[in-house]
Amino acid sequence: MRRWFRWIGLGAVSIVILLIVAGLGGLIWLRTSLPQLDGSIAVSEITNATTIERDNRGVPTIRAKTLNDAYFALGFAHAQDRLFQMDMMRRLGAGRLSEVIGRQTVPVDRLMRTLNFKAIAERQFQDGSPALKSALAAYTAGVNAFLAQRSGALPPEFVLLGYRPEPWQPEDSLLWGRIMALQLSSNQAEERLNLELQKKLPADLFKILLPAAQSAS
Repeated sequence: MRRWFRWIGLGAVSIVILLIVAGLGGLIWLRTSLPQLDGSIAVSEITNATTIERDNRGVPTIRAKTLNDAYFALGFAHAQDRLFQMDMMRRLGAGRLSEVIGRQTVPVDRLMRTLNFKAIAERQFQDGSPALKSALAAYTAGVNAFLAQRSGALPPEFVLLGYRPEPWQPEDSLLWGRIMALQLSSNQAEERLNLELQKKLPADLFKILLPAAQSAS
């Protein structure tokens, strides 16, 4: 009986050791998804040496000799820090959340496809000025340069959902703007009500009832 207890104890210890080793290995692997903060990275899409320096809070400062090099570095830094958020936002705007999350986001995708933000962003890019297209192309190149040169693990959210991000497109940046505009208009019902009240009420009464709206107008 003692022998059995000893074997059981050795087996339990072995399992604990294996779990610890696996946990440490997984942690080390996930740490490879963190952005490279030191050293240099060789890329071919920029024309001059460009730096991304971070303070003790991780906030980047970009120094570049041309605007397009700065846009490139900005895209690179954004992809380093916020790749999953960037991908989720463009999927939200394009009505493609359910491809990676599941059926629970189908109503959101249906709404986004009804609003047709993806097509609007594509037309906006096609109708954009040469300067806008150049800036978006440089930013896009920066995001995709990070995707091309990165090694190690993707951010853990991608691992948990089991997919890899697609290359960034210039229209994706404009799609972000559409989503942000929608989020900032969440008080549209209150704004419409304030406008109707302002039209129908005497100015003094409206000012008493809604002083904040009066000052904002």
